[in-house]
Formats: sequence, structure tokens, C-alpha cells
Amino acid sequence: MFILRTAFWLSLAVLVLPTDARQQQALTSKIMDTVHHVSTFCDRNEKACKTGTRYWGVFRQKADYGFQLAVKLISEQLSGPRADVDAAYQRPASSTLRSDDLTPQWRGKKAQSGI
Repeated sequence: MFILRTAFWLSLAVLVLPTDARQQQALTSKIMDTVHHVSTFCDRNEKACKTGTRYWGVFRQKADYGFQLAVKLISEQLSGPRADVDAAYQRPASSTLRSDDLTPQWRGKKAQSGI
């Protein structure tokens, strides 16, 4: 499915490209100007790049912590119950009922025969 979607979008992009040589030259020129403008952004806006770099570092630290936390939680869930969990919260291995707990306390009156 991924290959079909990729092929669709690539073919759509090819259909939009110009066929006239003059239009192709203009498009190439605009693309080169855009690449130059983007690549020299930090030369023109040094303060914005320093601030962005700092925020990107904080974002990466938070993303790394979140990833490690998710991996830890998933591995704990897959490994079963933890050893430090209180025994009261764990299911007992066998039944805790005694034999007198299993006998009913009240059965009602016996039915009268011969009515």
C-alpha cells in the first residue's frame, strides 16, 4: 500500500512539472534561490538560530526521557508482576475457602408430601 501511495504522489508531482524549456529554467532558478535562502538563514538571523538550537536540545531531552519511560513501562508489563508488589494484591495460587464455607447455611422448609 505504501508503494502505491508513493507512486501516486510521485506521478502527481511529475504531472505538475513544466514542459516548456523557459518555464523549466525559471523553476530551476526559483528552487536554487529558495535553497540558498534557507541555507543562509542562520547567517541572517543568528539570534533566532541560537534560540532554536537551545529549544531543540530541550525537546530532544524530553523526547528521550519519554521514550525511555515508555520502554520501561512496556517491558514491565511484558515481564509480568513485579516482585516488590504487596502480596495482598496478588491472586492466591489456590482457593482460600474452607469446607464449612462451601456448605449452604439455610435450605428452607422441607416440602410436605400428601397435600
